[in-house]
Amino acid sequence: MGTGGIAAVSVCSYLKGSGSTEFATPDGSILSSFNPVMTIPVKDVTAPEVSCSNCQACCCRLEVMIISDTGVPKRHIAFDEFGGQTMLRLEDGWCSALDRDTFLCTIYKNRPWICREFEMGSYECREERSKELAQA
Repeated sequence: MGTGGIAAVSVCSYLKGSGSTEFATPDGSILSSFNPVMTIPVKDVTAPEVSCSNCQACCCRLEVMIISDTGVPKRHIAFDEFGGQTMLRLEDGWCSALDRDTFLCTIYKNRPWICREFEMGSYECREERSKELAQA
């Protein structure tokens, strides 16, 4: 039967008109009791849903460039070595606009464009979240 039965499924041919569920192997022998139905275990690979209650604000540790004027207050703006504007991050590595108690943005209506586009639960969000949780 080959390599553990799996190869037999791909190399056997169904004998049409034989009146039964018989299969012929490459060497011509008949498998009359062969059951072509296979059970394949399914692994759940979906990521857990990210919501406001379990977000953990992992994106608030990323470098955020300010590329448009959304009204970010000057006290939250830093300048990188090239003179570009970025969101200020404090010594703990978190964005200065993040409320450390609630993990909510204190300037939500005026947050940078990049923060607006970084959708909660998106692929990028889940990637950053998995990196952050792996370090914990």
